[in-house]
Amino acid sequence: MYPNPAQEYVWITHKNASNSSKMIQVKLFAYDGSEKEILIKPFSNNQWILNTSKLTNGIYLVQIGAEIHRIIINK
Repeated sequence: MYPNPAQEYVWITHKNASNSSKMIQVKLFAYDGSEKEILIKPFSNNQWILNTSKLTNGIYLVQIGAEIHRIIINK
């Protein structure tokens, strides 16, 4: 995932997304103690762009399949 910290967009790549027989989902969670689910999207190719322009500054968790990554939004 890049850039991190992000301002407007985050590019997400996953090497196994197009080779998987199962649909991989991208989930975005707020990392504020509530871990509120913000977004769920199917991930069907190797690259996806996450628009972060409407998110507030802070730390978010991105789950891609079983992998969890942290992104920082800093505008």
